[in-house]
Amino acid sequence: MSYSFKFDSTVRRKLGLIERCLPVGSAIDYGGMWEVDGYYSKQCHDRLGVKRVTMIDREESENWKRNPSLREGVDFRKGDFANPKFMKSISDRYDLGIAFDVLLHQINLRQTLSLMLSKVRRFFVVANPMIPDGRMSYRNSLVLLSGVGDNRLIPFREKWAEETDYWSNFRDATNVGWNHWLWGLSPSFLQALMAGLGWNMVHREFWRGWLPKETRWILGGFVFKRRV
Repeated sequence: MSYSFKFDSTVRRKLGLIERCLPVGSAIDYGGMWEVDGYYSKQCHDRLGVKRVTMIDREESENWKRNPSLREGVDFRKGDFANPKFMKSISDRYDLGIAFDVLLHQINLRQTLSLMLSKVRRFFVVANPMIPDGRMSYRNSLVLLSGVGDNRLIPFREKWAEETDYWSNFRDATNVGWNHWLWGLSPSFLQALMAGLGWNMVHREFWRGWLPKETRWILGGFVFKRRV
């Protein structure tokens, strides 16, 4: 079994988030292909005792297609989890949902998150670049990033943000080449959004990981549990 990415502190922390939810019998991994060839799905099945694992992604990496051992034990569904029609084709529900580095790319964040959560019964883990609350003017807030390639898809702009150049304060995220980042989420925003959808945060942690030292961003990991 051969993976093409570097095993670093971020990989270990993401696995740690999953391990906090064990034991579970099933898991669904949203967007688990990019840069890791389905690694977290495979670890769930092979090492963490999760018997039923589904991974959803719009793409298939060359390594994934060439190496059949990566696909063993993982039910891969090629499609867009932001598409309601596609999500209707997923009839199963899972004990654990995994969302690593996907939320900041979603055009309609709340709707897409609702679709993802509709397939999950117990736990939902998130790891994502975040903007610390201390750098935000208000709690429970997020930033639509300015100057990135996909923000033209968002049909609105706040006049006050244009006048104060508020967005440019967080544009340093795009300096590392991620020109498709849409949202700068604060931890309090994510917690409030999940609470409104019926989920309680039971764990969170922050680290620097692969982010440049000079950036104002952090990496955040979260475990949420569905309210009964």
